Amino acid sequence: VILSGGFDSSAVTGVAASECESPRRLRTYSAGFPDDPALDESSRVRELVADRGLPNALIHVRPVGIVRLALEYQRDWGIPSGAPGYLLERPLLERAARDGARGMLDGQGGDELFGFSPYLIADRVRGGHLRAAMRLLASLPDEAGLPPRTALRHFVREYAIRPLLPSPLERRL
Repeated sequence: VILSGGFDSSAVTGVAASECESPRRLRTYSAGFPDDPALDESSRVRELVADRGLPNALIHVRPVGIVRLALEYQRDWGIPSGAPGYLLERPLLERAARDGARGMLDGQGGDELFGFSPYLIADRVRGGHLRAAMRLLASLPDEAGLPPRTALRHFVREYAIRPLLPSPLERRL
């Protein structure tokens, strides 16, 4: 498991450890940022793996070389990396491969459970659930401080109509 110490990967690790017949066989791989305490979640990682009795490979990442990793990815795959997290996870995946791992889990996308997804509104409209779409639109925070009617018109245009348009038309708009 790629374990960052955040909620999503910690939840995946906890479930995997509880479902694994032999939790010692489950290995975790983490990136630590000793030069940047604001990013470093190593203490949370250590606490979780100690609590669950899991082995952990902690690789210290220095904030250099990201451009090099991006260029290597583009060279190897012929396209730019679509997931910036991959650039940090690559050394962890390489280490896991050397350790004989045949599959990996991570918590990528877990934060979206608590985040804002404007496409959900368009999905409600597409499905004919206009009341549900309007409830979602009405629940959006108006960070620009617009009058309520103006904000609602803006939200309807941006989150209920635009995502439903064919791409060429959306780009022209």
